[in-house]
Amino acid sequence: TPFFDALHKAHSVATIDEPSVEVMSDIEPLLADTPICDYFFHSLVSPKWIGLLKSHGFFDSPKRALHIAGGGVRFTNWPQSKYLVRMASYAPVDVVDILAPIRTDNWSVLRDIMDAAKGMPAKHSVKLIPAIRYGIDQEIMSHDLKEVAELCSHLVEDGKVVDALKLIRF
Repeated sequence: TPFFDALHKAHSVATIDEPSVEVMSDIEPLLADTPICDYFFHSLVSPKWIGLLKSHGFFDSPKRALHIAGGGVRFTNWPQSKYLVRMASYAPVDVVDILAPIRTDNWSVLRDIMDAAKGMPAKHSVKLIPAIRYGIDQEIMSHDLKEVAELCSHLVEDGKVVDALKLIRF
C-alpha cells in the first residue's frame, strides 16, 4: 500500500548518516503525513540531520498542550524533541539552539528539554534553564522535582552551582 511504501522510504532515509538537500527534497512531502513524520523522527540516528531539518522548519512549532472540553489536558509527544534528546550528547550546541527559545505549556516537550539538558555537558545545559524554569514557574512541571534535582546535580558536578541555584529557586 502507499502508506507502507512511504513508511519504508521514511525509515530508509532516516538511516542516512550524511543527508543532503536532494534527500530532504525527496522525503519532505512524505513528512506532511503525521504518522510518517513521527516514525521518521523516531528512526533518525544521526545528528547531521539537525541543521537540514531546522532550515526546513521542522523545529519551528512545538506541539502545545491540548485542552479537552469539560476540563483536562493532554500533553502530546513532539517527535522532534524526542529526536533532539537522543542527539543532545552528540550535537549539544545545535540542540540548545533549537530548544532554548521554546516556551510551551506542553509538559512532554518541557520534559524533553530537561532530558536533553541532562544528556549534554553542563556548559550547554545552563542555556536551557530559562525554558525549564518557564515550565516550573507555570506549574507545568511541579511533579518533576526529582528530575529537576537530577539536573541540578549534573550542573553542580560540573561546577555550575550558581546555575543550579537559578534552576531550583522558588
